[in-house]
Amino acid sequence: MNRVLYPLFVGVLTVFSASCASTQVAKAPAPLPELPQYSRVPHPNGFDLADLKAIFFHPSAPVGVREAFADQCDSDFRKLAGATPLKFERSTGAQELVTSKPEDMHWCFYSKILKLQEVLQSDSTWTERQNRVIETFEFLTPVANAFHDHYHDSRYLRWASQYYSKVSEWVFFKKVVPTPENTLLLTSGTRTSIEPWVAPASGAKEPSVFAKYGLSLMPSVAGAPNPLESAPRAPASVEETEE
Repeated sequence: MNRVLYPLFVGVLTVFSASCASTQVAKAPAPLPELPQYSRVPHPNGFDLADLKAIFFHPSAPVGVREAFADQCDSDFRKLAGATPLKFERSTGAQELVTSKPEDMHWCFYSKILKLQEVLQSDSTWTERQNRVIETFEFLTPVANAFHDHYHDSRYLRWASQYYSKVSEWVFFKKVVPTPENTLLLTSGTRTSIEPWVAPASGAKEPSVFAKYGLSLMPSVAGAPNPLESAPRAPASVEETEE
């Protein structure tokens, strides 16, 4: 090797070896937190009833979601509400339902809004409409709060707030306008004073409020195929069979 280039070659090799010796293997990045199972269910893209109705044609919509399921999905909560007048126990029950079967409560939440809308658009009296609004939001409010507390998901509360703002002026002749501060807190996922919030869940598992009153929960039915896709086909006619 050329005597002039040799010292330069040795110097470069020394620097390269030193840099390799000091190189540290990067640690593998921490795994991303696992999304809750219910996160695969669809949500309305907006706050119009057309946006809400669209999700019921999703393949994950339970069978009979607009009929039998919507009529019975809140029966656990209603049984608890009939057993205790305490609001904090009802809120605790809603938390238990949301954590034990979030998909059911997801579909139940939105189907109850549609059921309420059907009553408001029917020939019912004003008293019937007002009572149905109160009854429906006795269920929607703690369920929306529970989704926020356990999953930091404010979409349910935002939908309930938007919808209540519309029906309140129509049914109760009272306009509900959230303050800018409440709107900011609501959209940022922090607690607001629009509705009474339930306490956040602690690390320790609390005893079941349903078990306290001897109530057993209904089996989970969410996640079934779309009823439009799973409907049985009519038997083939004689002509079709012969062909």
